[in-house]
Amino acid sequence: MNISGDAKYKLLVFGLLLAVAMLALAWSGLYVGPRAAVRDPPLLFPLKTVVTSISLVSSGILLFIYGRILRRRKSRFTMGLLLVAGALFFSAFTSNPIVASLIGWRMFGFGDIVVASNIFTCIAILGLLYVSME
Repeated sequence: MNISGDAKYKLLVFGLLLAVAMLALAWSGLYVGPRAAVRDPPLLFPLKTVVTSISLVSSGILLFIYGRILRRRKSRFTMGLLLVAGALFFSAFTSNPIVASLIGWRMFGFGDIVVASNIFTCIAILGLLYVSME
C-alpha cells in the first residue's frame, strides 16, 4: 500500500490534532487549580479545553501554510488570510484554559454561550484548514 505525500501530510495533521485533543482532555481532568464559585456543568471545562486546544494548533498550522504561500506569491489576499489566521490563533490562545493557567490567570465560570462560540470558531478554523490543505 503506497500512500502519496499529500495523504501522509493530511494523516500527520489529523494525528497531531487527535494527540492535542487527547492531551488537552487529560490535562483538564488533572487540573486542580482554583475553580469558580459558579458551578458549570462538569463537561464544560474539558470541552472548552479540548476545543480551544484544537483551534490553537489548527490556526498555528494555518499560519504556517499561509506563510509558505506568502513567501511564494506576494498577494494582498494571502496577506489577508495570514492576518485572519493570526487573529484566530490569538483568539484561541487567549481563551485556552491551559494557557490561562500557565500564565497564572484565574479561571472562572465559562457558561454555555462562551463554549458554543469556541465550538463555532473551531469549526471555522478546521474548515479553513481543510480547504487550505487541498
